[in-house]
Amino acid sequence: MNNLGTDGTGIPYRPEPAEHAETTFHELADRSSIHGHGACRPLDFPAPHVRRGVRVKALAYNPETGERKLLGVIHRAEFLPGASAAQGGGGG
Repeated sequence: MNNLGTDGTGIPYRPEPAEHAETTFHELADRSSIHGHGACRPLDFPAPHVRRGVRVKALAYNPETGERKLLGVIHRAEFLPGASAAQGGGGG
């Protein structure tokens, strides 16, 4: 990344982390309580829907190198040709 202009002026890029990037959890919690805030609960997420899966080989293509290779992946069973949701079994 370069923020320098074509004539060499501009703001040089310096990848040092900002001061707050090194704040520990305890420092953050202490600062929050000084201002009347406390830790909050994490968000409640719904339970995942798990369906039947199968291991298949998939052809992967890397556009940067033009390389193609087979990778082993886990695929949802009812998306396979000839399969239906009823054949897939497994519920959520």
